[in-house]
Amino acid sequence: MSNIFRNKAISMLKKQGITPKKVGNIYYGDTNFILPVLLDSGIYYFKFFMRPNQQHIEAEISVVEYLRKNGIVIPEFYEQEGQKLFVSDDEMQFKTIFYGSKRVEAEEEPDMTPEVIEEIVTQIAQMHIKLKNFDKSTISIDKVTDYQRLIELYIEKKDLCDERGISEDIEKVIRIGVDRVNTYPIHSDLYSANIMMQNNRFKSFIDFSDLRESYFEDDLGKLFQNLLGAKDISLEEIKRLMYIYERVSGITISRKNVYCSTIFRLLDRYFWKLSRGVQDVDYDIKIIAIIEDLIKELELIELREKEGAEIE
Repeated sequence: MSNIFRNKAISMLKKQGITPKKVGNIYYGDTNFILPVLLDSGIYYFKFFMRPNQQHIEAEISVVEYLRKNGIVIPEFYEQEGQKLFVSDDEMQFKTIFYGSKRVEAEEEPDMTPEVIEEIVTQIAQMHIKLKNFDKSTISIDKVTDYQRLIELYIEKKDLCDERGISEDIEKVIRIGVDRVNTYPIHSDLYSANIMMQNNRFKSFIDFSDLRESYFEDDLGKLFQNLLGAKDISLEEIKRLMYIYERVSGITISRKNVYCSTIFRLLDRYFWKLSRGVQDVDYDIKIIAIIEDLIKELELIELREKEGAEIE
């Protein structure tokens, strides 16, 4: 099957006048696949969308190009006479859209030292400064927050939540809710695999295909889920990183929204592992403990809000 898709992809490239010198192995996503291609101008990752939402893909390109023009480091798109998005109507028996992003030389598993993590948060803050000024009326993307996604996840996985004994905790997070702050285009998938580092220095953000409109806090929630769940960073370090973000960006963030997003991302990852039959008791205990600590922080915020309301 891989050879079939590989050959079809090469044919689609050639029909657009893109002649590969060499191609690599295909990587598969949910609704797309990626083919590494060596061209005269370098190595590009061509992403082929088999059931494309063209408006969303065009929005992704628009946002990435805006950020690149405003000094945020993101790989350049393959371009042919001003064209970045290519369409093939027959090779896959239905409409296929594709584009190419230039490869970024970086380390596969950078050492997540405090300095490296601080650099990552600083770069996210700088990206958000630019996204705050992006005219979102020029693009069409889904508007959905991690709080909404948490509710949907809970409804979908209610029986599993009951089985794991976490329904009460999730209901508590939903009851506490979030602060209704402004929404902007966000990356939505900021974790170590999409943040390129080399020699302990930031190189580039990659893969904006999960672009949506939401709270900036949801970008931080994804990063913090990765740091807490996979990198064993402490909650106290997460708090320090939020202050760094605010100092760099000048944007005051809602701790309530950050914690809610982080909880959703932890649960989403946790259920994803369960759906694939991954059984790891130590991981289960670890994730539930992190979620309980985050809920305690939410309860403290709620208590302060109530005390403030009583004083007023």
